[in-house]
Amino acid sequence: MMKSLIFDYIKNYKATLMCTGLSLGLSVLLTMIARSYPAFSYWYAETVPPIFINTAGRFFSLFPFSVFEVFLLAACIFLLIGIIRFLFLLLRSPRQSLKYGGRFLHGTVCFLSLLLLLFTLTTSINYSRPDISAGTDTTVREYSEEELLRLNLLLIDDISALS
Repeated sequence: MMKSLIFDYIKNYKATLMCTGLSLGLSVLLTMIARSYPAFSYWYAETVPPIFINTAGRFFSLFPFSVFEVFLLAACIFLLIGIIRFLFLLLRSPRQSLKYGGRFLHGTVCFLSLLLLLFTLTTSINYSRPDISAGTDTTVREYSEEELLRLNLLLIDDISALS
């Protein structure tokens, strides 16, 4: 009986389970490789992000607004509508609400795992690289508040001149 339920579950949600598993697995694998092998982090940073910048970056620069923020807003609206629909179904038909809730939960987890993979591919691997001062002659030291204030004023003057 239990074995049959597990096989039915896998059969019904095969696509979302595969999507979630592959996304999470690839994210974890790439992060572990990047943390274990700094050379991989350097190679990745020089090779892969330029592909994103030269393809997706150029495409999204055509829009006069932040497409990412529109996606975030749409995701929040989708989540809110899904929760409201689940609550409505829960009051009307508890059995149907559980079925809908399961599908909605699977879709949401799959979407979040894809976002994690996107974050890993575009940003996270760079966090595994050594500090920039490790590959240069730069010395790291503490700066006084006065030095930081002078730097801020200098940057403000430069920005004002450029604008």
